[in-house]
Amino acid sequence: MAEDAFIRVHVFDVGFGDSILLEFPENKWGVIDCNYGFNSPNNDPPVLSYLKSKNVNNLEFICLTHPHLDHFQGLWKVCKYYSEEGRTYKYFLDLTLSFIDIAKINYRGNSFASNELYKLHNYSHELIKKSYKERYKSQIIIWRPIYSDFRPKPFLDLYNILCFYAAPNPVVVNEIKEKMKNGDPFSPNKVCMAIFLQINEDKNKSSIILLSGDLEKAEWEKAFDELRVQRHMTLIPCDFVKVGHHGGTSANPEWLWSRITHRKNGERKSFAVISTSGQEGHPSPDVLNAILSNKVILFCTRKGPQCIPLDDPLPKKSYFENNIIELMRESKKERKKKEQAIRMIKKVMQMKKKLNRECSGNISFEIKSLGEVAVIHQDRAISCLYMDQVWNP
Repeated sequence: MAEDAFIRVHVFDVGFGDSILLEFPENKWGVIDCNYGFNSPNNDPPVLSYLKSKNVNNLEFICLTHPHLDHFQGLWKVCKYYSEEGRTYKYFLDLTLSFIDIAKINYRGNSFASNELYKLHNYSHELIKKSYKERYKSQIIIWRPIYSDFRPKPFLDLYNILCFYAAPNPVVVNEIKEKMKNGDPFSPNKVCMAIFLQINEDKNKSSIILLSGDLEKAEWEKAFDELRVQRHMTLIPCDFVKVGHHGGTSANPEWLWSRITHRKNGERKSFAVISTSGQEGHPSPDVLNAILSNKVILFCTRKGPQCIPLDDPLPKKSYFENNIIELMRESKKERKKKEQAIRMIKKVMQMKKKLNRECSGNISFEIKSLGEVAVIHQDRAISCLYMDQVWNP
């Protein structure tokens, strides 16, 4: 049975947001975060449309990593659908501080976000508590640890799947509680949790998946301090990573990627996916370079034009066009300068043609034991232009 264990990770193209569906053996499913897409049928979030198309009537869990609108928009519809007659979900995993209190503080003046969060509260906490009291199958689990726990433990009722996590530390939690008491706003990323799922109890045969939410740099630093204390380790090489905060710098310090991916010269490769629309500087060129310098195989959901490398020739185009005569007139190594200028102009033109390509869109991965990762679906099966440029300049 252990050799047949797998997790399929379905990442939906929802623009600037996260929407992830996990598929396990024996037709078991779990939802982590939710957002609407560009074209949502019947006004359903894409994850719900997909579940309906697969006739999935039972979920193992619904999970909210943290209460930011781009992670919970439409999640109440998933809860509502699976609370109806003939459908169930066993657990609602609230990995945050009380999100109803956060709604009162952080979304004052934003009626849409507040309404979405209140609906989520109504269709998760209240209904689940009621069903639990009446001894139905559903119940609520509130994960609110005040430190990271890197000791693998069985994950719910899923056979041969273990879980450990990075969480906010006590100092941060107490600071946030004080802000909540005073009615002061704060970033919900501060109460985010990153989840590690391990396939196979035998660590020599296992694979590790990291769903990093939007956990921020300072919390990652404290989490790795805990890792050294708890397991005497400084690295957790992951086979698959959902990149934090849509590839933004706040959740992706450069040092992190050398600690959560397999070594460059190793036989196993790490895969990663970014869920983003490309807006607000996400993904950041610095983060892309940090990921790709560790030879991670990268995918992205974005619909817009692909990213441009840091040493992108487009800003240099005018420089080379305006200065090509001067470059050619150089007395020393004139031929070399001329060839360099011609190569640059050709590279610019090639880049210009490629930049109109879109990224993968909806994308699904299958992860098995021993680090076996496969892409089993892409809306647009193309390679990452940025990765091509960094690896093959």
